[in-house]
Amino acid sequence: MTSASTGPVTRAPGPLDLMFHQAAVAPSHPAASANVGAVLHVTGTAPDVATLRAHVAERLARIPALTHFLTGPPGEVRWTAGRAEPDTQVIDHPLPEGAGHLEAAVHHLRFTRLPADAPPWRLWLLHGHAPDHYALFYLTQHDVQDASAIVGVLEALFGPEPLPSSSAMTPALGAPPPASAAEIVDALDQVWRSTRGHGIWRWPKHPLSGERTVHWTTVPTDLLRAIGRAFGASTNDVHLTALGGAVARWAGRHWPLADGVPLPIMVPLNLRGPQDLHLPGNRFFLGRVTVPGGSSTTPLRRLARTVTATAPLKPPGNRVALRSVLDALPRPALDLLSTLGAAPDRQSVVGSIFALRQPLRVGRDPVRQVDPLICCPDGFPMTVALFQYGDVASVCFQVDRALPDGHAVPDLWRAALTELATALDVPRSGDSTDEDGTPAPPGGADGQARP
Repeated sequence: MTSASTGPVTRAPGPLDLMFHQAAVAPSHPAASANVGAVLHVTGTAPDVATLRAHVAERLARIPALTHFLTGPPGEVRWTAGRAEPDTQVIDHPLPEGAGHLEAAVHHLRFTRLPADAPPWRLWLLHGHAPDHYALFYLTQHDVQDASAIVGVLEALFGPEPLPSSSAMTPALGAPPPASAAEIVDALDQVWRSTRGHGIWRWPKHPLSGERTVHWTTVPTDLLRAIGRAFGASTNDVHLTALGGAVARWAGRHWPLADGVPLPIMVPLNLRGPQDLHLPGNRFFLGRVTVPGGSSTTPLRRLARTVTATAPLKPPGNRVALRSVLDALPRPALDLLSTLGAAPDRQSVVGSIFALRQPLRVGRDPVRQVDPLICCPDGFPMTVALFQYGDVASVCFQVDRALPDGHAVPDLWRAALTELATALDVPRSGDSTDEDGTPAPPGGADGQARP
């Protein structure tokens, strides 16, 4: 089989690329690595691995994110074009029968140390654990691919041909009018506010560690949409409201510094435009919103205040202005912003959401669910990512082990959604499970997975 390569990327790596690259080459703990990716749950009979390799090889040439990696000593890190080798990077991984074996495989493989001298990605074909179902586990590094790049790769490999439009891009960046002066001022203020200190996660009694636990849970996409429609909110508002409520309730029991105070949540804002579609690297801005704290706040009041907090992020011109500001800043200023934002008293919970709008297939077999795998760099207490695909919203929680009883946050997030649905009289759908009765995400019957 012929390997594929693309032309070199000339853009210098940005501060986020370098931050995640450092986590990739020198993680403080194996669980704090920069490995990220997704699990695709597929209905059908697993293909022969040679057929899957041929399919990937056929589409590789159009995806620079699969043929580039970062190399060089500190201060001289640069993008390097390499050769993707489907014969070694697409791997057959049969499993014993039983749902628990998929969970175990994902937890084992996510620690894979990806090469430093070649494009850092793997695609495992996981099969045998359930009749008429198999999975693909795509793993890469955050320095090379952020969430939008991962979505772009998945759609380029398994989406329609030709692809009508990519979920990886922010539509406003397609052919944007120039940002107005007011929008530029607002964007500058937003950038500055993201660097303000708060100290909520600096508690000497429980210093944050490099150790992490990963948990998945799922809810019906329609539940998020119905709550949003009933209140006039977006699904992102609903997700962040539930996350804020979950952290507030947890903090009331375990983290006095975050108990009863407004909670800063860092929100990745996708700044990938058509010109960046399949390029490697990170193209987002880690903005900050402040949501209500305190476990006594009513669900609807919490949602209302979250909608107010996220309002500045929603106008299309906001992304255009942010992209303009960040592209115009000289590199020393970008590095300074990155340094300020990464200070221990400024980092916080990360809450993101991504919608995959294009149907994915492996051959003729439909992908029915996509589970994100995120990383949690040093200094962050937890990162939470929600992928909406079809009927299922799958949420990945990566939590610092220093957080007492941190594994309870996914259940608290689901409970907060239930409270919102009850308060708005929204009918609740059943939990997302496979047709054979096994849990859809790589987890146990409670929708959680633990290493």
